[in-house]
Amino acid sequence: MLTPAQVVLRNDSTTSVTSDLNPADFGATYTFTATVAPKSGSGVTPSGDVTFVDTSTGVTLGTRTLDNTGKAQLTVNGTTVSFLDAGLHSIQASYPGDTNYNPSTGSFTQTVNQVSTSTSLSVNSGSSVFGESRTYTATVTSSTTTPFGKVTFTADDGQGHVTAMGSNVALDSNGKAILDFNALPVGTQTVTAAFNANVDFKGSSGTTTETVTRAPRRPASPRPRVRPSSASRSPSRPRSAPTPPAPCRRPAVLPSSTPPPTPRWARAPWLPAAGASRRPC
Repeated sequence: MLTPAQVVLRNDSTTSVTSDLNPADFGATYTFTATVAPKSGSGVTPSGDVTFVDTSTGVTLGTRTLDNTGKAQLTVNGTTVSFLDAGLHSIQASYPGDTNYNPSTGSFTQTVNQVSTSTSLSVNSGSSVFGESRTYTATVTSSTTTPFGKVTFTADDGQGHVTAMGSNVALDSNGKAILDFNALPVGTQTVTAAFNANVDFKGSSGTTTETVTRAPRRPASPRPRVRPSSASRSPSRPRSAPTPPAPCRRPAVLPSSTPPPTPRWARAPWLPAAGASRRPC
């Protein structure tokens, strides 16, 4: 004789979720704990897995197994589970049930705040000369984790002249933004590195002072003399022979009918005798 099949009814369960740090700054480590228990308050401890879901974003954070007390824990640490962005997050823990208990879910709201940052600015050692490149390093830190984002560099001479040096310079994995710049105006400049706030980090800035001098003048190098080659020299002109002096003219012998010349003592000393050449021989 067959006995009728015995139907075993499963008991209802309840699931609750808590956090050990709420609210939490972005980048902080905190743990969600799901507790599954018999709804009646007594009975064997539920077994199985619990899945944690951020219903605000639709992201499944992970699945953890219930221990012998009916608890499952999931830690948000940025490595095994990514950090939750700043804002409100509805965290749901879902228990699928086991042979003794029916499924159940529980949820709560986790608050994540923007974290404050601090920015420092340094420049490579040495004097600042106009036109020569300088390396500026902005370092951004926070109390929880290494910030990510972008930095804007500017310089102000204190007289209303602001020089845009670089914008949207990304932080590397060490929280540093590096800029090479060579066009600061001559004079005293206050250089500012401003970290731009984003959804998870608050903004901050750091400054340093630079005194930019003019580049020294370089003396002009002498031009080398270029001597023309012998082939390019113009041919020398032949020297002409000197002109021989005109022959002396001796006074002509006057005929006897010509009156005798005036005595030397009776004429001016600078006048030649009558009939004589002006050029003495």
